[in-house]
Amino acid sequence: LPHLRQLVDLLAVEQHLPVEGLRQIGIQGTAQVLAQQVVNYRPEIRCTNRYNLYDSTHDRTCQLFGKTFGDSQGQTLYERLQYFWDRSLADQEAMTIAQPLGYSPAINTVWQRGVPGTPLLHVLNTNNYRPYIAAVAKGLASLHTSDIGNLAAHSPENHLVETHKKLSKLSDAIPRLSETCGGVADEVEQTAPHSSTIPFCPIHWDFHVDQLLADNGTLIFCDLDELVIGDPLQDLANFVVDLQFRHVDQDFVRLITGELCHQYQSLVDWPVSAERFAWHVRLQLVNKAYRHYLRFAPGFERTVEQILQLAKKGFR
Repeated sequence: LPHLRQLVDLLAVEQHLPVEGLRQIGIQGTAQVLAQQVVNYRPEIRCTNRYNLYDSTHDRTCQLFGKTFGDSQGQTLYERLQYFWDRSLADQEAMTIAQPLGYSPAINTVWQRGVPGTPLLHVLNTNNYRPYIAAVAKGLASLHTSDIGNLAAHSPENHLVETHKKLSKLSDAIPRLSETCGGVADEVEQTAPHSSTIPFCPIHWDFHVDQLLADNGTLIFCDLDELVIGDPLQDLANFVVDLQFRHVDQDFVRLITGELCHQYQSLVDWPVSAERFAWHVRLQLVNKAYRHYLRFAPGFERTVEQILQLAKKGFR
């Protein structure tokens, strides 16, 4: 990302701000960048920065996010965001996202307006989880029934290849877990759904609780970089498995799981198969185990073992 230096320089970045997009939200002229902070960084792949802007005309500040890439894929992301933004304006039931403000090809950066909101996990509790989970289900159903195009496809066969590779690496890294890894691999293979039973559609692919901001009862969906055509139950499973590792009471996770599946089923035409859902849960647990291995934190072997035991046991 050789252009990244321009994005962390408060003066240089002003030359690349989305002037037309800022004009749409009432900022005339060139806004002054007061501060910049890296939000997420994957070296040589992408970097997301948050900026505080000062609008001298109205004596106010606002936030702007810029996500920069190593190539021009930001243009595709901007078009995707614009599609979902326009859709949300036309349909109150559609998934809500932060407003896209433009794309700067010189620095491969897509711009999005900062929105008010609190991470969903910070406000979710046993008193309010039903309406919030209903909003999660509604947003997912809206995404899954959209006609967004130009997405790669991911099938059960693709999942099997990737999962076997990860389990093989885990087995090599922690030899005493080779039998467990083999058992999980066999179970994943034997319970894999047939492609003919899956209603392939656009899915988020990386859907977890940190992708949601709550604002006065409304949920804003974030991070639409990795959309693919796949099994919609993968998004539900990913969300539920992620909650299990967030220090959330497990009884509460079970309540959320039941409510999410119930609400989602009421919104879509395809069946929410318990077997298919359980299969995706097992896949996500393998992914979790593999990520812990890659972090190589002290005691990771024990953590990996615990997660793989959950995967072997399966989801009921």
